Amino acid sequence: MQDGVFHKAVYPDPGAGCYPVWWAADTPAGVVTVVGGAPAEFTWPLRRPGAVGRSE
Repeated sequence: MQDGVFHKAVYPDPGAGCYPVWWAADTPAGVVTVVGGAPAEFTWPLRRPGAVGRSE
């Protein structure tokens, strides 16, 4: 586990699969994969996906 700020979300019975994590309403930050009901981790990107040379 890395140092820094952490956020947790708990969803009842999400089911195995890939779920988008949203940066904004129209911009996915990435995907988190849930395997067999086990906890999953997602590392938030440092920059808005698709941004070149700038952080937003």
